[in-house]
Amino acid sequence: MARPTTIRDEDILDAARATLLEHGWSATTAEVAARAGVSEGTLFKRFKTKDDLFRAAMLANSPPLWVAGLSARVGVGEFAEQLGEIAEGGIAFYRVLVPFVMLHWSKGPDEARRHVPERGGPIAGLKLLASYFEEEMRLGRIARHDPEVVARTFSGALWNYVSMEIMFDAPSHLPMPD
Repeated sequence: MARPTTIRDEDILDAARATLLEHGWSATTAEVAARAGVSEGTLFKRFKTKDDLFRAAMLANSPPLWVAGLSARVGVGEFAEQLGEIAEGGIAFYRVLVPFVMLHWSKGPDEARRHVPERGGPIAGLKLLASYFEEEMRLGRIARHDPEVVARTFSGALWNYVSMEIMFDAPSHLPMPD
């Protein structure tokens, strides 16, 4: 008899992240299972609910995908172009994360905070973003300021953009300039 194939939790979480980014909150566990090459039963053995799976995928102890490669961007090309590409990645990420966070906060702040990792996830992402800005400042490509404040401001602007888009259909009322 053949030995059963094993899959790491991280491989399942990678598939869940990719599926969430592609389909948003309407993503199904069947889509995640197909992408990971496992059965839905395997998903539910490791993650008791769809919510548990998606929470683990979005708040894992690794940085969010949109900031994972920032160190390779330092000093490359035009800073404004780099920032635009980073912003596009952040907006795509927040289009998945904001509704997820809103759903959890609707259960109350204690429930929402219970699922935020002590390290990694959004906190790790913010630190990577601050490091990126700090390196760009060191190279003189942008003015010197507190890099954490700059990172929080930038990330907060992306979060706000997506929140306005979701809650108030902002793109049709306040389109972004070209």
